Amino acid sequence: MMSAAEPHVSQQGGGGGVPTASRGMSGVAAAFLFLAVLPDSMVVPVLSELFVDRFGVTAARAHWFMAINVIGGVCVLPLLAVLRRRLSIPVLLSGAAAINAVLLAIMAGPVTFAAILTLRFFEGAADLIVFALLFNAINQAGTSRRRGVRLGMGGTVLMLALGVGVMLGGQIGAVRPTNVFIVGSGLCVLLAAIATQSGRWLTPGRSSHSISRSAMSPRRSAESTDPPNQAMSERAARRRLWPALMMIFSDRAVGGLLVVTLPFYFATVWKIDPAMRSWLIGTPLLLMAGGAWPMGWLGDRIGHLRLRTCSAIVYAGALAMLPWMTGWPLAALFSAMAMLGAGGAALLPTSLTFAGRSGLGSVAMGCHRVSGEIGYLLGLAAAGGMLAVFGGEDPASNVYHLVIVCFAAVHGVFTAIAWFGQSRCNRDVASDGQIGR
Repeated sequence: MMSAAEPHVSQQGGGGGVPTASRGMSGVAAAFLFLAVLPDSMVVPVLSELFVDRFGVTAARAHWFMAINVIGGVCVLPLLAVLRRRLSIPVLLSGAAAINAVLLAIMAGPVTFAAILTLRFFEGAADLIVFALLFNAINQAGTSRRRGVRLGMGGTVLMLALGVGVMLGGQIGAVRPTNVFIVGSGLCVLLAAIATQSGRWLTPGRSSHSISRSAMSPRRSAESTDPPNQAMSERAARRRLWPALMMIFSDRAVGGLLVVTLPFYFATVWKIDPAMRSWLIGTPLLLMAGGAWPMGWLGDRIGHLRLRTCSAIVYAGALAMLPWMTGWPLAALFSAMAMLGAGGAALLPTSLTFAGRSGLGSVAMGCHRVSGEIGYLLGLAAAGGMLAVFGGEDPASNVYHLVIVCFAAVHGVFTAIAWFGQSRCNRDVASDGQIGR
């Protein structure tokens, strides 16, 4: 039985029982998502040149550029539901992308560091709107039985776009660092232009023939995109959302440890050269990116809560193994990092699936994004703070081991709490006629 959270899609022209409109909606959203992620990720390789060299600020102050956009996203979240009720998806998506384009173009010009942080704040707000709309479109592009595979596909697209953006940014910024802002602005202009027309495919409940007539109707579009808002109380919907936010918060906190703290650990404790370190860090990231889609498919079949729990145990267990492997062969360390990536592959698609079930539509996806970013920032702060407090300027191996074990333990505790919370949520969702696994 189709629940209130499921859009009605045209069955005409689909093969193998997959609606044509659903395939078009998820495909367009995935393509837009790839394009939208590139501008932000292109900045990463040239952060030092863009801020330390350009403005003469410290590396610590330059970190604010990567943090203040999260604050912008948090501030726009309360307005997201209002904007969805007043504006259609094509208008809201193309408008947010156009704002991003203007802000990035200004960043490339002669501005002060304070001004660029202000611009980044508003860019984070616009970026959050784009992300929330696209992931909600993927979430609603079919039945609940295939929600996991759709969101797993979205997770794979997201992580691949991050990797491609980093590589492009290194090449583009090598000539002139501010080129990443100019190219990013151009990509946002392209997204805005395409979304003005093709964005109508992101409106659920429309066949390919009726979309063009109704996509620009704000009231009808908002009602069909977020139908659960009228089928349940907002309080009940929020109660269903918190376990997913706890999951992504802890996942991204450990992600900060993975990409920042572990490279220092491998360099200072294991004495591993940079080329080998890149493989050690890249291996789990690639496994997570490539595994998100099939893990979403698997979750649809065996249950997302069961898959999430098993994967989180492997993920935290592999992380906790690292301190005990000092002096072991390098092949053993690679095996542990591969285990970390295999366990982590299911984390994003499962947390996205639980957020999609909450009934809060695009607001849920925005909250999911913000919760993950806050977890990432606090994870970095916690790891750096522990190293500074317990290790000083040159932390010993036992200090790194303490940090790693603490992060693994905290992730395990968050997993247990989220499991109990999601188990209760699943019973509520099942009572509404949705898949409750």
